[in-house]
This record gives sequence, C-alpha cells and structure tokens, in this order.
Amino acid sequence: MRFFINKLLLFFSALLLFEGSLLVGYLYYDPFMILYTYPNYSSSRFSLNRDYVSTEMFKKNYPASRYNTFLFGSSRVVGISLKGFEKRLPSGAVAFSFDASAESLEGIYLKIKYLHSQKVELKNVLVLLCRDFGFRAGKHEGHLMIKHPNLSSESWWSFHQSFLLSYFVPTFFIPFYDYKFTNIYKPYMSGAGVIINKKFTYEPTNNAFHVGILEKEINALPATYYEKNKEQFYQRPAFRIAESPQILPKHLAMLKEMKEIFEKQKTNYSIVISPLYEQVHLHKKDIEVMTKLFGNRFYDFAGKNYFTENKYHYYEISHFRPIVGDSILKIITKSQK
Repeated sequence: MRFFINKLLLFFSALLLFEGSLLVGYLYYDPFMILYTYPNYSSSRFSLNRDYVSTEMFKKNYPASRYNTFLFGSSRVVGISLKGFEKRLPSGAVAFSFDASAESLEGIYLKIKYLHSQKVELKNVLVLLCRDFGFRAGKHEGHLMIKHPNLSSESWWSFHQSFLLSYFVPTFFIPFYDYKFTNIYKPYMSGAGVIINKKFTYEPTNNAFHVGILEKEINALPATYYEKNKEQFYQRPAFRIAESPQILPKHLAMLKEMKEIFEKQKTNYSIVISPLYEQVHLHKKDIEVMTKLFGNRFYDFAGKNYFTENKYHYYEISHFRPIVGDSILKIITKSQK
C-alpha cells in the first residue's frame, strides 16, 4: 500500500511540476501576445486573436493618429487596400483597419458602438460583411474568436481563461514549443491551427495587413500558382441562393442602431457583401431588408458575377485579391458622386 501511495505521489508531483513549467512558459513567451504590449504584431508566426490585436492597436495609436476613417470586416479585408480606400476620400481621411478573424455583424456592431461611445469621429466607414458567417448567431467562443473585453463587456478573467484553456491542450503546446525550440515549420503545425505558414505583414500604424508573399508569387508566375492550387478551386453549380434568410430580429436591431450612429455622425458609409468564390447569392428577403435600410449605400457582390467567376481574383477560395477590392472601391466612389 505504501509503495502504491509513493508512486501516486510521485506521479502527481511530476504532473504538477510539468503544469507549473507550462505556466511559466506561458507567462514568459506570451504565445498569444495578450499579456504584454507590443509595437508590432508582425513578428509572430503564431495564430493571434485579431479582434484583440485590432482593438489594442487602435487604443495605442489613436491619441497620436486620430483615425476618422474605418474599414470593418473579417480577414477578407485583405482584399481592400486601406491606402486605396483612403485615397478615394476627401483630404483629411486617416484610415484604420478594425478587422477580426471570421468577423460577424455583431462584432462590427460592437466596434462601431465602442468608437461612438469614445467620441471617435466616424467620418468614413466601409463595412465588409460575408454571407457565409457574417450573420451567424451565438457567442464568440474560443481563443481566436473571443471578443476584446472593452467591446464585449465580458470580464477580463473570462477572456484570459479562454486562452489558458487553449494553451494547456497538447495540440497547442506541442507544436508551439516544437517550433519555438527548433524554428522549423512542419505541416502538422498549420493543421493544429497554431503556426501561420504564410507570414502576414501587419502595419504598425493603421493595422492594415497584407499577404505580400502570395501576391508576389502570383504576379511572377500566375499559371504556376493556380495550377499548383487547382484542387482548391472547385466547380460551382450554375446558380445558388441561400436556402433561408439570415437576418434575424437581433441582426436587424444591430443594423438599425449602426445606421442611427452613422446618421448622427453624418458618416460617409458603405455596406458591402463580399464577393465569395462559393457564388451563393443572398436570400431575396435579406436583400430586401438591406436595400430598404441602406438604399444605395448597400452593395451586394455575393453570388455569380464578374468578380466571382474568375479564379485569378482569389488567393484561395476564401480571400479575394486587392485587384477585386480596387474595382469595388471604384464602383462605390462612382455611385456616390
């Protein structure tokens, strides 16, 4: 019996020592870059919470930059050049990319409410909504999706707890420390959602991000790039419409409040539906709601159209390229003259 107890104590001691070491590593390395302040987030090869990064970058830079022009949306804002957006506006526009991974309407709504409450001028706004997850319902959960506490009004404890729980999962800490100590990327790391194989570049002033590596690769040898990735670009049915409306009463209330804020601030705004490769059109009732509410400030590029027909307009099936974004900006500028 004594032998068994000793073995048990030894096991639990080793377990506590291991978990303690992991906790020290968490505090030292700050894998999610949420414990300390950073001038630039481009140095990370690890998946970060873009909602947190964007909010912190705004708070850090706003006193000096005094942003008055905002781009809201998911990672698909990579297809909208922030500088291009800024250049098409009257002089005095100072732009900031307030994006988040898999951003929803609710996330955008929370950001606009936050800025308005902080008395930030919303002079120009471009909202990029996505048909596939823009109108999703439910809580933003998981360390990559949870909202910054300044936006969600949830506790900082709940926020940090989400990251700690993710960190202590073997599918995170094993690839994390494997890469940290070897500095060698292995395919399984990307599959675990830990390491970013293609490095993004984040601008430290306006938070815009780019995938210059992919753009350079496509421009150099476009045929080679798309041949290499041809399995991604699947054949799409001739015509598809969303099976049911996505705009629920809660979404409509958010959209109305956003419009009220824009009208109060006399904001020059546009609401854009992303041109996704999937080519699924919005439901007729959703189009009616958006058109009735926003009129000619609503731009629907979902479904089958010039942008979505051409695979050369995409990095892969999820993100469209800046050549598409530039055309969308031209359409908006022309229609609002």
